Amino acid sequence: MDIELTAHDRSGLLKDVGELFAQEKINVVRVNTLSQDDMARMEFTLEVKDIAQLARFLARAGHLRGVHSARRK
Repeated sequence: MDIELTAHDRSGLLKDVGELFAQEKINVVRVNTLSQDDMARMEFTLEVKDIAQLARFLARAGHLRGVHSARRK
């Protein structure tokens, strides 16, 4: 399952997203990040149990400081 997060680039952003993965027990199999002009685009390939787990993660990620969008690709 591929997802994309866009956010204001800040120190600790990847750590905060990583903590959410750990809390939701989601395995990350691929990561690609790009920071440009104070914006970060983060793409992840995930192993999730079901759509409910993914929806919960995306909702929580959308509330992280500086995150503009968290969506399935």
